[in-house]
Amino acid sequence: MGRKEKMTSHTLTEEQFQKVKHLIEKEDVKYLALEDFVGGIVFVRTVTTYYVGRVEKISGKFMALSEASWIPDTGRYMNFIQGDPDSSLEVEPVGNTLINIDTIIDIQSYGKLLVKQK
Repeated sequence: MGRKEKMTSHTLTEEQFQKVKHLIEKEDVKYLALEDFVGGIVFVRTVTTYYVGRVEKISGKFMALSEASWIPDTGRYMNFIQGDPDSSLEVEPVGNTLINIDTIIDIQSYGKLLVKQK
């Protein structure tokens, strides 16, 4: 069996606490820059999926997209981002969707909606 470690407590001065508090306090994350995308068309990469859609609003930890499409595979990524996707691009319209902001890898403006399945 594993060794059970005993927790210890220590008394810190205010000065010592100020030096280490960033290690123990949870920081509130603010997504102010995402507000700049509201009303625009974006390409969003999350940890598991890609979407193109119009940002309707940011609410709490969610981004609401309308006229959204799920993109299973972008093909050559740079061609896709530059607005010249492969002719075999697969697009699955999903309409309105919510994306958890914590899952976003990156987001960028995109030139057009991709609402028609190819």
